[in-house]
Amino acid sequence: MKIRGYDKRATEIKLQMTPLIDIVFQLLVFFIMTYKVTAMEGDYNIKMPLAAEEQTLTTETLEDVLMVKLNADSNRNLVSMDVKYGMEEKRFVREGSDPAAIFNSLRSFVIGAVAGSGDPASGSDVEAEIETSFELRYEETVRAIESLSGYKTDDGQIIKLIEKIKFRDAR
Repeated sequence: MKIRGYDKRATEIKLQMTPLIDIVFQLLVFFIMTYKVTAMEGDYNIKMPLAAEEQTLTTETLEDVLMVKLNADSNRNLVSMDVKYGMEEKRFVREGSDPAAIFNSLRSFVIGAVAGSGDPASGSDVEAEIETSFELRYEETVRAIESLSGYKTDDGQIIKLIEKIKFRDAR
């Protein structure tokens, strides 16, 4: 059966490349213009404990180790913080629903005890060991790390306090 007006030789499919290239360049420009480069969140020098076959307890504590124990309640909120550095021990208790005050107290303790003579950079050889309870929220632990590692002043200068932070197994 012959279809009128249909010629096999006359039907060629031609792919138009110009509109295709235009669309590809428009998409490329759109994604380049809308891409936002964000800074890395936290660049912490943290040494996680390695898995060991048997646990060994060390009884000696070094003078340059700041021990921080984070305690949580049944709602997984930070309740208190026990800090020990050398012979000095301090307990910070959370008051109210905002945990910022307890972390500011920790930062002030680190600046006063570790930095010593008013120079926060002198505490760079001090290590910090963090012991957390299993119930504690992750964000509370991160805020404790931020309080220990340093802070940013109002004029944008970054002050580093403790660079060596490691975690201790909960007992």
